[in-house]
Amino acid sequence: MVMQPGLLFTKDEIFNTLWPDVTVTDNALTQVISELRQALGDKPNAPMFIETVPRRGYRWLAPVEVSDPVATGVASDAGVELQAQTAQAAQLQSAIVTALMAGLKVTITAAPSQPTGSRETPSLEAYRLATDGRMKLETLDPKAIQEAVVDFTKAIALDPTYAPAHIGLAHAHFWLYQATRVRSRPEKAELDAAIAHAERAVALDPSQAEAHAALAFFLAITPRNAEALTHGRLAVSMEPGNWRHQFQLGIAAWGSERLKCLAVVMAQYPALTHAHFAAAYVHIARGDLDQADAVLAIGLETQRKTPSDRLPGRGLHWLRGLIALRRDQLDEAHQHLAAELSAGGDDVFADEFTVDALMGLGFAHLATKKPAEAVKCFERAVERVPDHARAWLGLGKARLAAGDEPGAIEARERGVRGEHDL
Repeated sequence: MVMQPGLLFTKDEIFNTLWPDVTVTDNALTQVISELRQALGDKPNAPMFIETVPRRGYRWLAPVEVSDPVATGVASDAGVELQAQTAQAAQLQSAIVTALMAGLKVTITAAPSQPTGSRETPSLEAYRLATDGRMKLETLDPKAIQEAVVDFTKAIALDPTYAPAHIGLAHAHFWLYQATRVRSRPEKAELDAAIAHAERAVALDPSQAEAHAALAFFLAITPRNAEALTHGRLAVSMEPGNWRHQFQLGIAAWGSERLKCLAVVMAQYPALTHAHFAAAYVHIARGDLDQADAVLAIGLETQRKTPSDRLPGRGLHWLRGLIALRRDQLDEAHQHLAAELSAGGDDVFADEFTVDALMGLGFAHLATKKPAEAVKCFERAVERVPDHARAWLGLGKARLAAGDEPGAIEARERGVRGEHDL
């Protein structure tokens, strides 16, 4: 509609184009158009964007200027401007489709038309590169993920409209960001790139649930949480049986909605024990440590019975260790934290949970009046990740307990500087 201003789109045309196999009522469509007008600041009685043609359909009013820089001899800067205008129009069209799908709360059983991109590519090499990249992503090995970035980038160069390549590249950048999250100053540019490519995939193919789920997953750790929920719920409404979409919505959501999504994941793909980790946080926030500990115990038992090198289950022992510390069960806390530390590995979460386990052990030693042992743990933590503010602050506390006041002051100063960088 955006790309064809002035042309009347009947309700039947809208339904048949976007939802060919779904029954949608006129009232529902009217309500969503009303909400879309509010978002655009449009007025039904004096429309600037969307005109209602009574009993017939809708028409886009705002002009869309498109010129041919080659035919008209316009300078290359104009060509760049044309690309920007076209991209903006495509993004707006994608936003309209997303709003309609989310507002109508329908389950998509057949893919709508794909006006600007595709989930398929005519380039065999682009397909091969994207497939290789996805295989490398599954390892969660930072080196393999860097190689995946190269693969996806080459695939996009061969076919810029290949939405799955953008989704893959988005995930690659996201995991590279996750690998740096343990630092005081993580690589935010990686997260920005992940969101940008996910948004591009949605613009290219708004009917692709995987694109919406990925965008929800990435936006969940930004202030744009409301958008994350919209995209996550849309992905699940499109493909409710896909455990990946359920997991990504679960991460974006909270409370009962998170638990409901993660229960689906646990039932469909138990090997993803990070679902237990994420669910435990809800129970901890509710003050139900017993339930949180029980969920984590189930996750660890699942790991024992079904070990997976695809999806390493990080953090479960660490979180159980913290729960034990909170209960003053120091021996049990030490056992869980030591077990987390012994996991080893070099995946994207290795640094984060190694440092977390060392810090937990450090505080456990402080609780049992063993400051020298605590100092060793915190020193190992800052050696592993020198840019870790909380580890330096913990080291300051341990050194002070061990009688090393100058060392404590130095460590605390390093920690405070790191905290200011957050």
